Amino acid sequence: MTSLDQLIAAERRLLEAKLESTVSRDDRIEILKSQLDLSQKLESHLAELADIGDVPDKELLTAKVSRMNAHLELLREKQAQ
Repeated sequence: MTSLDQLIAAERRLLEAKLESTVSRDDRIEILKSQLDLSQKLESHLAELADIGDVPDKELLTAKVSRMNAHLELLREKQAQ
């Protein structure tokens, strides 16, 4: 498991804990928005590093999948309202 995989897994556990402890749908949406924002920033940073060859493409693709999953979770929560 790479450092990025470990970071994403840790963020995922933190997100799940926050969501489990939150009752309000609006609060859940805010948590998911924060997760999406973090995922977008990570992907952007890794894209810059991949452009100069400092990280392998696999790392960037992993970040993209994480960002897409965060976006889907947010959309699902919004649709559940």
